[in-house]
Amino acid sequence: MCIALPLLTLVGVTNYGKINQKQQEYIESLNNKTNYSMDILTEKFFNIRNTVNSIFTSVWYKHYINNSGIYDSEFDILKRMEICDDLKFKIISMDFVSDILIITPKLDSVICKNGWFSTKDYDDFYGYINISTVIDSKYPIIKSNDDNYYTIVYYDTDYRIDRSVICILIDKMLFAKHFQQIHNYITLYINIEVDELPLYQYGNIVESDEYSFSAKSSIYPYLNMDVTYYDYNKVFFDESIYILKMQLVIVTLSAMLLAILLTIINTRPLKTLLQHFPRNKYRSTIDMYKYINDYVNNLSDLNSQLKCENDSLTESVTKYFAQKESMYSMLTDHKFDFNNEYILRHIPWINDNLPFIMILFDSKHPAYDTKSLYNYILSNEYYTHFISFELLDSEFCMIFWFDNISYAEKQRNRICLKLTETFDTEFFIECSDIINKPNKMPENFKLMKYEISVQKLLDFELPITLQVDFVTKIKNSAYEDCFQIIQKSKGKFKPEAFLLLLFSIAREYNIDVKDTLALCKKHLSNQDHRILWKIIMSFTSEIVTKISMDKSNNSADANKLICGYIDANYSNPNMSIKHLSSIFKLDGTLISKMFKKETGMTFTEYLLDLRINYAIKLLRDTDMSIAKISETVGYEHYLSFKRAFIRIKKMTPKEYREHMVTNRL
Repeated sequence: MCIALPLLTLVGVTNYGKINQKQQEYIESLNNKTNYSMDILTEKFFNIRNTVNSIFTSVWYKHYINNSGIYDSEFDILKRMEICDDLKFKIISMDFVSDILIITPKLDSVICKNGWFSTKDYDDFYGYINISTVIDSKYPIIKSNDDNYYTIVYYDTDYRIDRSVICILIDKMLFAKHFQQIHNYITLYINIEVDELPLYQYGNIVESDEYSFSAKSSIYPYLNMDVTYYDYNKVFFDESIYILKMQLVIVTLSAMLLAILLTIINTRPLKTLLQHFPRNKYRSTIDMYKYINDYVNNLSDLNSQLKCENDSLTESVTKYFAQKESMYSMLTDHKFDFNNEYILRHIPWINDNLPFIMILFDSKHPAYDTKSLYNYILSNEYYTHFISFELLDSEFCMIFWFDNISYAEKQRNRICLKLTETFDTEFFIECSDIINKPNKMPENFKLMKYEISVQKLLDFELPITLQVDFVTKIKNSAYEDCFQIIQKSKGKFKPEAFLLLLFSIAREYNIDVKDTLALCKKHLSNQDHRILWKIIMSFTSEIVTKISMDKSNNSADANKLICGYIDANYSNPNMSIKHLSSIFKLDGTLISKMFKKETGMTFTEYLLDLRINYAIKLLRDTDMSIAKISETVGYEHYLSFKRAFIRIKKMTPKEYREHMVTNRL
C-alpha cells in the first residue's frame, strides 16, 4: 500500500491534465482536417477547370467551332477517334468525373469519350443530361436527368455569335467513394454543395453539442462543406477509461511485483528471471547472464533483418510504379524527355539511336500469362537490349533493341513468328515496323493500338454481292475497279477472306499459286496485314493479266495494231501505257508484257527510239527550230527533249545540227 497509493495518485493527476490537453488538440485537428479536405476538393475542381481551358484553347477545337474542316478530311474517323481517346485520358486523370461533353448548338454536336453525336442521338443513347436552347440565350441550357450525376457547365468566353459549352459529368457514387478516403469514423455528418446544389451527403443532421465546422472555396465552381464530428468524450471516453484501467492494473501489478522482488532479491534473482528457460542448466551465474545477453542480441539482429527486408520491398514497389509511369509517358507523350534521370539510369541505350521494335499485347484473355512470355522468347540470341512492362489493365508492351538494321530486320520476323506460334491470336499481338528514333514511339504506339482495334472489328466473311462484283471485275480485266474494291475493303474484312476468293479464281484458270501460297503462309503466321494486302494487290494483277492474255488468242496481231497506232501518234505528248490501255481496252500490265515479247523492247524504249529518229531527220533536213522540233515529236518541254536526245546520241540537239552542217561543208 505504501508503494501503490502514491503511484495511483500521480496517475490520476497526470491523466486529468492530459485529457484537457488532448481535448484541445482534438478540436484543432478537426478544424485542420476540415480545411485539408476542402483544399483537396478545391485542387480537384481546379484541375477540372484547367482541363476544360486546355480544350477551349486547343487547335482542333478552334477549327471545329469555326466550321474549319467540317467538309474536308480534317475531322475524319481517325481524327475523331484520336479526340475521343484524348478525352478518355483526361477523364482518367480526374478521379470522379464520368464524362466530358463538348456541346455546340450551332453544329448540333455533342462530343464525348464515346464518340460524336447529334443532340438527339446523345439523348437517345445516354440521356444523362437534357440539352435545350433558349432563343434569347447564346448558350444551351444543361440540366441533369439522372440524380446519380451532377453537371458543371463551363462557357466558352471567346466572343462569337454562337458559343459552345463544356459539361463536366460528375458521378456522385465515384465522388462519394473518393471523398470517403479523406474522412473517418469520427465524422457524424457531411454535406457538400456546389453552387448551392447538393453533391454529397453523409449521415444525418444532429442538434447537440457535437463539433461542427464549415469551409468554402474561392474559385468556380464554388464549394461549401459542412462537417459535424463526434464529441471528444464520445470518441475517446472508452479509450480513456481503458487506458486508466490499464494504468491502474499496471501500477498495481508493478507494486506487487516490486514487493515480491524486494523480498527475494538477495536469494534467487537470476532463477526468477530465467523461469522462461526451464530446460537449460547453468553451471554458474556468468552462464545465465551470457544466455540472456545472447538471446536479446538475437532478437535485435532479427528485428534489424526484418527492417532491411521491409525497406527493400518498399524500394522495389516504389521503383515498379516509377517505371510503369515513365514507360506509359514514353509511349503516349510526344514531348517526353528521353534524357530524364530514370531513362539515363535504367535504359541509357535508348538515346544511342539503335534500331528497335515494339510489340503490344491486348492481354484481356483468361490464358494470358506474363511469365510464359519470358520463358518462351526472352533469350539473348534474339536481341541486344530488352525491356517489358504492363500498361493500364489490359496491355503488355515489349521493346527489343538491336545492333544494326539488317540484324533488326532478321530478328523482327523471328520474334513475331515465335510469338504467333506460342500464343493464342486472341491476345491480338501487334508488332511495329523498325524504329530508329525514340521520339517515334508515341505515334507507333497509337498506330499499333489502332491496328489491334481494327483487327477486332474485321469480318472474315465477304458478302455475296461483294464476291460477285469482285469476280466480275477480275474476269472483265478491270484492274482499276478491282483495286478500288480492295482499297475500300481493307478496314472491313480480313485479308484471308480475299485470299481464299483469289485462290478459287486462280484454280479456275489453272494459275500456279504455289509461290503466292508460301508467301501468304509466312505472313499469316506473323499476322502482318499490311504485307498481306500488298500480296493481294499483286496476286490480283497477276490473275487479271493471265485472264486478259487468254482472251487475246493472237498477241502478235494485237501488238501489230498497237505498234501501228504508236507509229501514227508518237507526237502525242500523252502517249503512255495508260493511254494505250484506254484505247485498246486491255490491261496495262498485259500490254507491257506483250509488247516486250513481240518487239524485244519496252514500250518506253520503242517510243523514245521512234521520236529521236524522227527528230534527227528534221534536224538534218529542215531549218525548223529545235523548240519546234521538240514539240513536233511529242515533247511538251524542250528540256525533256534535250535529256532524251543526249541519252541516245550523247550530244545535244544543237551540237548534232552543227556537226551535220560541218560535215556537209
